[in-house]
Amino acid sequence: MPENTNSYPPYRTLVQEQHPVGARFDLKVDMAIAYGVDDTLAARMAEWKSLGYRVGLMTGLAWGQYQPYIVGEWDGRDHEDEAQCMVGGVPRVHGPHVPYMVPSDSYARYLAELVGQAIDAGAEAIFLEEPEFWAAARYGPAFERAWQARYGTPCPDPAADARVWSLGSALQYGLYSDLIAELCRAVCVHADRVGRLVPCYVATHSVLNYAHNRIVSPHAPLRAMPECAGVILQVWSHTARFPVRYQGVRGEEPFAMAYLEYGSGLDLVRGSDRHVWFLVDPVEDRPSHGWDFYRTGYEATVAAALLHPEVSGYEVMPWPSRVFNGRYPRQKDGPPGDLISPRYAAELLAVSNAMSDMPASPLEWECGTRGVGVLLADSLGFRRAGPEQDDPELSAFFGLALPLVLAGIPARSTGLEALGELGAPEGIRALLLSYDGMTPPDVVAHERLTEWVRAGNALLYFGRGDDPYAVLPGWWNEQASGRGPWPDLYRRLGLDDSPTPGIHQVGAGIVLIEPEGPIALAQRPDGADLVRERLRVALEALGPAAPPYHESPYLLLRRGQYLIAAAFGTGAEPVLHLTGRFVDLFDGDLPVRTAIDLSPGGQILVIDLDRLDRSGPQVAAASARVRQEKSGSTDLHFTAAGPADTPLVARLALPAAPRIGLIDGVPASVTWDGDSGTALLRGSNRPEGVKVEVRC
Repeated sequence: MPENTNSYPPYRTLVQEQHPVGARFDLKVDMAIAYGVDDTLAARMAEWKSLGYRVGLMTGLAWGQYQPYIVGEWDGRDHEDEAQCMVGGVPRVHGPHVPYMVPSDSYARYLAELVGQAIDAGAEAIFLEEPEFWAAARYGPAFERAWQARYGTPCPDPAADARVWSLGSALQYGLYSDLIAELCRAVCVHADRVGRLVPCYVATHSVLNYAHNRIVSPHAPLRAMPECAGVILQVWSHTARFPVRYQGVRGEEPFAMAYLEYGSGLDLVRGSDRHVWFLVDPVEDRPSHGWDFYRTGYEATVAAALLHPEVSGYEVMPWPSRVFNGRYPRQKDGPPGDLISPRYAAELLAVSNAMSDMPASPLEWECGTRGVGVLLADSLGFRRAGPEQDDPELSAFFGLALPLVLAGIPARSTGLEALGELGAPEGIRALLLSYDGMTPPDVVAHERLTEWVRAGNALLYFGRGDDPYAVLPGWWNEQASGRGPWPDLYRRLGLDDSPTPGIHQVGAGIVLIEPEGPIALAQRPDGADLVRERLRVALEALGPAAPPYHESPYLLLRRGQYLIAAAFGTGAEPVLHLTGRFVDLFDGDLPVRTAIDLSPGGQILVIDLDRLDRSGPQVAAASARVRQEKSGSTDLHFTAAGPADTPLVARLALPAAPRIGLIDGVPASVTWDGDSGTALLRGSNRPEGVKVEVRC
């Protein structure tokens, strides 16, 4: 089946909000997802719906305002002992009196009842959020009961050794996988009972962020759940700022991190009719920073999201009320911060509007070698926080992936689970793999990987895969007790159990063995160079049919009239110079730029006016949702709607200088730029919309 997931339901752009709709954050996207089931839910959804939104419901899987269940009001039994507990039996909490929960049968029934209430109240889609089991939270009565039920023995000390820890991780993983499957089925059953189609989705962080954050969460099982219609992948500047180690230095790489996180979500829907939305956030959960900090993170993640053209659906912001009503920075006992500036507000609205219009084609890339992937699996989270585990920056994955992305090579995060089911993604010619931080999910993954190599592709294996977790008993070492997963893979490839380092011919493909593992390489100043050099050698060994190896100081993608780019390297000198006529969407004034210099660490999102269809007057960009656009040969009429107290800024492509611009019949500011053939209209947004008329 095709990989492209652009056939979206009638809600391509989303927001989620726990408050009733407010005029200051009425963004006019396709769907508003009301958060949480309570006595106000029906009224909240009805209000959003009255304003033209499709409406959905989001509720937490691991935590929520579930006090009626926890204290026994729901079924007469106290469930406080179902909290996830850290060592010493201390509950892991999301907030006061809001513990993370160990899934149980009664908890599943309670959540099923809540989503049933939401469907009865008019929800058109259900979003189950954040299936999270903290890796270190494997103490307390609920976990002990679950262990006994699954393994038939009393729960030992969870941190006794790698074997016990690994079994506990598998239990955590299975509990949330089962909960999701049960709730997705419950949604479908209840929707069928009331005679409506109500799809069920899962909103989740990436497998990379969860593993990095020491959380166990099921991702790959979502593919096997027919009732799960897709996912919202929750990536934003906070997740992308998790520290990583690159060339021996610990720091932040927000664009590269976000790019790899978003990429890891593609396999959740690849080859299916499921849908994925990428989330972006103009602020963060941490309120102590200022607007400039949030803006740089926002632009990095927007660019990273848009550089995955397989996806054209977006949650343009969670919690719009905290964006347009929040004051930042906000410190405890400190003075209130500032409201969002008009210019940043206009930028957010213009970017959100562009996302609603983001095409899947035509596409043009300028970058380093394409067709390269880095393999990962959900088991990346299985050893986190455990005994004999020392990889705080998750270098087991990022030690291979960051050297590629930061050299302009658009490496794709590729799931071993999906590889086993579907084979490699289309166009992938080289895959990098290490078992220094994970184990393979099943034998099919190795079988498909072997077939793929023999068909004329390159597998690069890093490390020895012989740590205490890799050598645990498993299907991969049934013939070699006490050894890691790699001997099984090598045997299938026709190699010795311990092949010599270097290049090995396997069918029409090659395998490159590098004994140095990614965790060690991330510590070395020259480790990234070694990873890239090994990729170059492997591609050259494939011969002339392989893509030639080359690096680039930037990633650039054209999606129709939109151009997205991110630059890498050190220093302040520009690495990308563009000339033409571009509308800058990362500037709320929507200026036209004839030259763009992009320096390392920067990103751009622009409209290339020379690629815009100029067959008639049109709105090229706007800080509002544009509806009912009509144009004659010279005149332009449209309705623009946006949050109250935000600027209406619109860049209009016109055949000639405008004689007059009117907003609701009143003359408006319209500035003509003859060189670009565009005019800039300014006014004020209103949620109910304003009527704009421009006459040339």
